[in-house]
Amino acid sequence: LLRQELTDLSPFWCRTHGFFDLTFTSCSSWLMVFIAFERFCAVWLPHNNKKIFTHRKTFILVLIIVFLSTILSTWFIFVVKTIRIQNLSLKNHTDNILLTSDNRTIIQYWKCNLIDDSLYDSMGMFSVIINYILPFIFVLLLNSTVIYRLCQRGIVELTSSITVMLTLVCLVHLFCTLPFQCWWIYYEIPDQTGDCLWLKKKLIWRTITFTIRNINYMANFFLYSCSSKLFRNELKGLIFLSLLPHQKHQNYHYRRQSLYDNMQHRVSLTHLVMRRLSRTSDYTNGGMFHSVANVIPANSPNGNV
Repeated sequence: LLRQELTDLSPFWCRTHGFFDLTFTSCSSWLMVFIAFERFCAVWLPHNNKKIFTHRKTFILVLIIVFLSTILSTWFIFVVKTIRIQNLSLKNHTDNILLTSDNRTIIQYWKCNLIDDSLYDSMGMFSVIINYILPFIFVLLLNSTVIYRLCQRGIVELTSSITVMLTLVCLVHLFCTLPFQCWWIYYEIPDQTGDCLWLKKKLIWRTITFTIRNINYMANFFLYSCSSKLFRNELKGLIFLSLLPHQKHQNYHYRRQSLYDNMQHRVSLTHLVMRRLSRTSDYTNGGMFHSVANVIPANSPNGNV
């Protein structure tokens, strides 16, 4: 079982593994495009932005993206299927074998293979253009105009968090998705299936570029979060709070030890950390984030701090 690919063991997964990958990739790429377009409208059309992107329109737009991505990715289901393959072997095997007249064995197994190479090559190139090349061009152009507009107004500097965030998203999207595009164009157009060395290099570079492409989706959260100065300051404060609780934030140290607020209600440490990260409003029942005088009793050892 471990020596075979999951696509070879399951006919359903053989036909749908590429379909799911193409669908989710298309949704991710075009959602990024419309997020960049929303930022473009917010900067260039600030008074009409809320009219253009209402909650209803945004919901309908997301449904359209998901629907079109699903429809445009269904072609993969029709180009692959599991095929029974027979190999002649001199060794004896205990399963999936057929004996010949000269006591040799024929090994039978199922493998997920292409059944229409021309459709795979043509639609594969179409998917690369739709899912990678066009979204990258749109995101790059929209973010470039946003950065240019903000710098032209003089509202933000080049070191501002929004400029850094947009620039990082563009660069990471470029460096993470461009290798996979190059791999497809270089290895899929000049088909050399008879060359074993060529096939080995193709598989190695596909694994490398596919991994780099998937890093883009993982890195988006860290790019949007760590590029914010407020997030970095809050994260630094939490680290100091954990490592040096007595040096600074003594009121937080007191709450961490007791885990009770002023109203003697049990407080989850995880809830405290999440509220600290989210920078939401203070509690209404006495104030978890009020001053030290409201939290620490007068007769407490830290009351004179």
